[in-house]
Order: sequence, then C-alpha cells, then structure tokens
Amino acid sequence: MRTPSADALREHLAYEIHYLVLAAVRFSQIRGREASIYQDSALLHARTLLEFAQAKRPPGWWIPDLGGDNPQQDVLLDAWLQFINTYASHLGQRRLSGSRWPVPENERRLITLSEFALNRIRDLLPSGSTKPHVVVMQHLTEVGLRYLSSPQETTLAEIAQLIDNPI
Repeated sequence: MRTPSADALREHLAYEIHYLVLAAVRFSQIRGREASIYQDSALLHARTLLEFAQAKRPPGWWIPDLGGDNPQQDVLLDAWLQFINTYASHLGQRRLSGSRWPVPENERRLITLSEFALNRIRDLLPSGSTKPHVVVMQHLTEVGLRYLSSPQETTLAEIAQLIDNPI
C-alpha cells in the first residue's frame, strides 16, 4: 500500500472525523426514526477510524505506517467493534424480532464511542512529533474532541474546511 501524502491523509481523515462527530452530536439531539440516519453514520465512520487504529493491519491505511505507534489489541476496542457490527451490519433474525431502531439506549453512547475512537488515534501518536502525517492526525483528533465536548458550529466548520483545504 502506497503511503498517502499528508494532504491526502488530512482530507480523508477530516472527512471521517467531521461526519463522525456531526452524526454523534446530532443523534443525541434528535428523536424518532430520523435518529437512525445519524446513528448509522456515526457507526460507519467510527468503524473506519477504529479499523485504522486496530492491532491488525486493515485493507487500507494503517496508523503505524503514517507515524503512529503499533496498536495493541484492546478489550474495549473489541467491545465497540462488536457493538458497531451488531447495530450497523449483519441483517438477520435479531433485527426482525421486535428490535427498535434506532437502538433505544443512552443517547450519549455515540459521543462516547466517538471520543474513544479519536482518543485511540491520538494516544497512538508520538508527542512532540513534527512529522507532517502525525501533525495532521494530532490536529484533527484534537478538533474533533473539542467539538464533542462543546458542539460549536465554528469548530465543526473548522473540520469541514480541512476536507478541501490544507492546514
């Protein structure tokens, strides 16, 4: 797999983080079937980010190839991936047997999942690095976490503009 440029990483990572945090926050604000749209989006983008930072090499980009440390297997990571796989994929009888959608649980669970995904990436990055890929990942995870803790449209716009413009 060819290593992406820092700009390519920034654009793709900003896209994933933007839609992850947007969907997670909106899910906590919406009721009824419309919440399913945000739940599904948050789960999809969380899975992408968690696979990027998982212990085994995914088919696409992998954080150690871009300057991050080698991820270790983690029980909490496994639990979140199981949660995602249970609620975002795998059609089957369980979905047909009276399951409510969106899943009727704590409305902040997607924010917690998003924080876990962003912290996992951030925690795998060497502190003080000036390598362009690491700087991009540190910046984007920090902005994403800032939005989750205080959802301001200016913060969301900061992430969105990074999808198309370099840092």
